[in-house]
This record gives sequence, C-alpha cells and structure tokens, in this order.
Amino acid sequence: MVGVEQKVDLLTIFKLQEAAADQNLKRLPLLQQVMSFLSQGIAIEYRILNEMAFEATKQTVIRLLAGDCISHIVVATRLGLWGAIPEALSILRGALESGAQLEYIVKENIYQTAIYEIQSKRFDRIAYDRIKVELGELGKSADRLHGRLSDLASHSTGRRLSLVEYNLDGEDYDRLGFSVDPNWVLHAEYLSMLCLMQLTTSLYSVHTQEGKGVTIDDQILAWKICFDQLCTRVSEMDQRSAKSES
Repeated sequence: MVGVEQKVDLLTIFKLQEAAADQNLKRLPLLQQVMSFLSQGIAIEYRILNEMAFEATKQTVIRLLAGDCISHIVVATRLGLWGAIPEALSILRGALESGAQLEYIVKENIYQTAIYEIQSKRFDRIAYDRIKVELGELGKSADRLHGRLSDLASHSTGRRLSLVEYNLDGEDYDRLGFSVDPNWVLHAEYLSMLCLMQLTTSLYSVHTQEGKGVTIDDQILAWKICFDQLCTRVSEMDQRSAKSES
C-alpha cells in the first residue's frame, strides 16, 4: 500500500509516484491493456510521421502540431499513471487543442495560413476558439471534453478539489502528486486514448490527401479494432461502477 508518511521530502514523493504507478497497474488489469494500447499508438504516430514526404511547409506544420499533441499525451499519460489525476487532465487539454487544430488544418488544406500564424505567434484562423466552431459536430464533441477537462483539472473548482483526497482500502489519503486510485487512473488514460486516436486519424488523412497510404495500414487497422474493444470494456466498467454506487 502506498501512503503519505509523516516526514516526506521531494525525493520520497518521486519514489512514491513510481510505487503508485506500479500499484495502479497491478490492481486493474484493464489499465495494463490500455497502457499497452497507448504505447503501440505512440509507436504508430512516430512511424507515420517518419513516412512523411511532403513539401516543406506542409511537413513543418504537421510536425509542429503533431509533436506538440504527442508530447502532451505522453506527459499526461505518465502523470495519470502516477495517479496525479488533475495534473494529467490539465496537460491533456493541450493535446486536445493542438489535435483539433491539426484536424482543421488538414481538413481545410490551409498549411500556408497555419505556418504564417505559427511563425507570427498570433493565431486567428487556426485559433482553438474559432476552429471548434468550424469543425462542426467534431468541434462540439472536442469542446465538451475541453470544458470537462477545464472543470476537473485546469481551473480551481469544487470538482478539482474533490480529487485532492482518495480512498484506498477503506483509508483516506491526500493526493500529493500521486495516488493509488486505479479507476480514476483508467479514466485519465482513456481520455489519452481518445486524443491519440483523433491524432492518428488526422495524420492518416494527411497521407490520403496526397494520394498515398502508409506502410503500416494493417497495423493501424488492428490498433483501431483494439481501440473499439477497449472503449467497450471501459464503458461496461463505468456502467458497473455507476450501478454499485446507486
């Protein structure tokens, strides 16, 4: 069991974070499968990016936004595994924003506009608040998740503060950069899955836009099938948890 000792310093917390990650994985086998899925997904993203052979502007825009999205997902996934739930979700909001921007840029084929706004450090047409409207139903879905992440993590709200404490085996603990709270960890990593799948869809669309495929089409298809299966299992687990709490 991972708890908070009376005397604690930063190095102790670092060790407890790793111990909490280990406990979260051991206590929930489904979480192990989700982490394996995320790991495979990151490998796929890098493979797709390495196969890019587009003109310079297009390639730069894709590399910058996809790289930003992947970096946020990787860090959020690590924090989530430690059980640092609000922090993980707050960082994941960045992945959601850059992923949505990339989706819009690819859809509208506005790479010149994008590179100009990126280099000028002033977003207008590719600003998140604008593209969430332009993306229609996808934008509405992204913005609902964006609002949920803001309420749970990015802003000081009652819902975020409710996550400061967690219960483990009948005992209450403070969440000081880590927690053994596998159900919440699964929730955070599930949201990472959603962001990663959206990025994969965008990157794949970039290649088809050029009339090209990628050399790992079969691997991507198998990965998407695994995504659907995991989503179903997470949904079923949420339903069981809701029934047990009612």
